[in-house]
Amino acid sequence: MIAPRLFSVILILTLISAGLVGGARLLGRSDSLPSSVLALLPDDSCAAPCWQGLRPGYWTEGEIRRWLSDPPHGWEVVESKNRSGHSAYLWYVIRQHGGKSINLTLLRTANTQDNELALAPHDLRLGDLLSRLGQPRYYNVLVGQKYLVLLHFPDNSLTVVIAMPQGDSFLSPELPVYVLAYSFHPWDALLHTKWNGPMHLSEFLNGRGTP
Repeated sequence: MIAPRLFSVILILTLISAGLVGGARLLGRSDSLPSSVLALLPDDSCAAPCWQGLRPGYWTEGEIRRWLSDPPHGWEVVESKNRSGHSAYLWYVIRQHGGKSINLTLLRTANTQDNELALAPHDLRLGDLLSRLGQPRYYNVLVGQKYLVLLHFPDNSLTVVIAMPQGDSFLSPELPVYVLAYSFHPWDALLHTKWNGPMHLSEFLNGRGTP
């Protein structure tokens, strides 16, 4: 089951998205990705969930503070919004050298299963992301003002969120990724639909990803 608080992070970070048909070309070229894109990928140096040394559900307040005061790659981290309470959302903007900024949201609560780290990049294509991660294992669709396709990578404890264009279009490699969410909560395959390759939006809505 997807953590309910992930939904609120997704809605807050929603960006306008558009795309083109291109199901057979879903994977991009991994040998030409800029460092600003590579920096968004899971951190292989520590066990999942892990991004740039931050591990939702395992981190401590002290570790978060040290990371924010001395971020990797010489990044500049600026506080954007801070809301405290039982569910503590911490909002930041990461400014990369020569690259566009990344919106960073940290959620740390007493219940470790709710702990999440969400990134909202500004220049990440779905095809580029999948060229490094490979195909997702499961997906879900959220129907609202926008059709949101959530691609799940359990091995990385990662959910990638894509906004599908209006109309019955294909999931395209050109579509922008606007949320990457690293979560501590456990995965249950019974609560997700098995990924079976790119398909039309109507097929996503009908759960046609199941073989």
